[in-house]
Amino acid sequence: MVMMVLAAAVLLQVAAVYPADPDCADSGDGSTMAMQACLSEQSKIWEHRLNAEYQAALKRREIEASKLRSAQRAWLKYRNANFEAYGTVQGSIRGILAGTCWRDMTRARALELHEMSWIG
Repeated sequence: MVMMVLAAAVLLQVAAVYPADPDCADSGDGSTMAMQACLSEQSKIWEHRLNAEYQAALKRREIEASKLRSAQRAWLKYRNANFEAYGTVQGSIRGILAGTCWRDMTRARALELHEMSWIG
């Protein structure tokens, strides 16, 4: 029960710090280029958050820094390879799929690192 309350508290804190992204399908004139620009902007924001959360997690004494660095390097390789796979999709949807992949993976890792920075 205590763990459920703690988990709920962390989720509420994360939601307060990082509100949901606006839907890029509603951005600009709804064109593919407008959606890609929206995803690119959101990705930049999440990339900045990812880096800040990584630095915060590294500062936690309960987390072994060398293990976290190794995990982060592996995750970056995976994200990049996954992103490149979307580059093989044909048509204009490629940019939207790739942009969504990059943003969503970066957001998920930033939130994961945020949770790690609360350990201890």
